[in-house]
Amino acid sequence: MPLDHAIPARYIQRMYEPSDYLAVMIRNRGTGKTIHEFRTADAICRQSYLAHLRAANAHGSDVYLSVNCFQPGTRRRVKANVSAVRHLFVDIDENGEAVVGRIVAELPRPWAILASSAGKYQVLWRVDGFAPAEAEAVTRGLAHHFRADEAVWDCARVLRLPGFRNCKPEYAEPLYVREVLHEPATRVYASGDFPQYAETECRRSAPGYRIYKKDGPDQSAIDWGLACAAAEKGKSESDIAALIIERRRGIKPLKPHLESYATRTARKTMKKGRLGADATL
Repeated sequence: MPLDHAIPARYIQRMYEPSDYLAVMIRNRGTGKTIHEFRTADAICRQSYLAHLRAANAHGSDVYLSVNCFQPGTRRRVKANVSAVRHLFVDIDENGEAVVGRIVAELPRPWAILASSAGKYQVLWRVDGFAPAEAEAVTRGLAHHFRADEAVWDCARVLRLPGFRNCKPEYAEPLYVREVLHEPATRVYASGDFPQYAETECRRSAPGYRIYKKDGPDQSAIDWGLACAAAEKGKSESDIAALIIERRRGIKPLKPHLESYATRTARKTMKKGRLGADATL
């Protein structure tokens, strides 16, 4: 069956306002090149632009879309430039079906559940009235409570866009991101619709990971924990470096020589493998 090219536009039109200014991230793992293109939701849905994204996808680039919208005219996908929170979300890398089942049973019905690859899901709720800090706190609480990916919570995040192929090299057969929720919610949620979780330390998902608290975190220790978690999930050195760069770009002041720092951290993680709790950078 041929792929329905209207899938991305239908998704965007349902999940965003036409004037929302969004970030599209196009990332080619083979070349190591990542670019960001900013457009309104309406402009992204135009056939000419979707054809451009399909061409990039056909040549091995993954396609992502920002969870929230940015100040019109900005060219930097950083937290300070987020203008409005459109969604809460969780990213699920482990025990996907079981975690999704718990979420559907315990929380307001999602607006979308995306299957990004085998057993991996992204769950989104459309919301209104959330400040970025409040949205991040709820997202961290959801990730911790449901044992989702606790490294994925910032309001400047991008997630995969349905209708495009997941280009990770481990997938021999073409694997397209798809929606798997047949009856999505239609009510836009507010703060009171979600449980209030106490701020807590991130869970220690495997021996040797650094844990941290909301107040006064050691940013290098957070990077180290993120790198270790990604390594144990089978991420490549370049993938780990990209994760660190993406996280750090939302933190001011911007770390000097960020790319070389991220590369060194990723390389050190890959060399050392699983480390003791006293490991330092």
